[in-house]
Amino acid sequence: MIEKYISIDKRRNQSIQEQLKQALYSVIMVRTLPEDYVMPSIKDMAKSLDVSIEDVQYAYDVLVKEKFLVLEPKGYQVRQSILPVNHGISLKALIDGISNIGLTPNIQDIDQGIVKLKDFKKIDHRFDEDDKLVKFSRLYLGNDHKISYLDNYLSTKHFPGMEDLNYTNFQIYPYIFEKYPGNYAIKRHFTIESMNKEVANILDQAEGSPAIHIISQIYNEAGSQVEYSNIWVCAHFFKFKVSSDFSL
Repeated sequence: MIEKYISIDKRRNQSIQEQLKQALYSVIMVRTLPEDYVMPSIKDMAKSLDVSIEDVQYAYDVLVKEKFLVLEPKGYQVRQSILPVNHGISLKALIDGISNIGLTPNIQDIDQGIVKLKDFKKIDHRFDEDDKLVKFSRLYLGNDHKISYLDNYLSTKHFPGMEDLNYTNFQIYPYIFEKYPGNYAIKRHFTIESMNKEVANILDQAEGSPAIHIISQIYNEAGSQVEYSNIWVCAHFFKFKVSSDFSL
């Protein structure tokens, strides 16, 4: 069963062992497998994927060490209750999670600027046509480990004055909801994906590494979009339970 979700490219500049480990990790993270699923034997998996027994043994051993698989008498079994259960995520939860794994959280702001909607057409959005967006990007680190990357876009039409702020270590949501009170609809989409080359380079990861990808969009009472954020989290760091708190 699991073999159909795994693709190994022997031409990639990445070892088969690492490709296999990341592919198995991704399948486990999206809960494609039933709860009582037992992994194929090392020999059967190697034969199905046309890789060596040593490659499969390496991947299984790493996933056991990282507590995603457990070795039972009947074979390697997926460990249960290892994933976030909510499809909402807060960066406050991310900061707390970095602390919970014994690292010191730190925010590294990358850039800030104004974006015109004509430069934002690749994104499916409902910003007003005459709006301009303020964009800021930042990294969330634990010690020296790059754990998460954020791109955030805010409406300057509906949040006037936002373009004049300094976003260094800025706590955005509490500020918005206090300064611009109203009823907002917040939608967040949560998926497990492989990192593209651009994100992988930013987070110092290999292309194709598993990541938690969150798209956040906020709408005002009139239905206009006022915020868009794109968040990538290195999945192997992010194993804590998330909340619905929207504090940045």
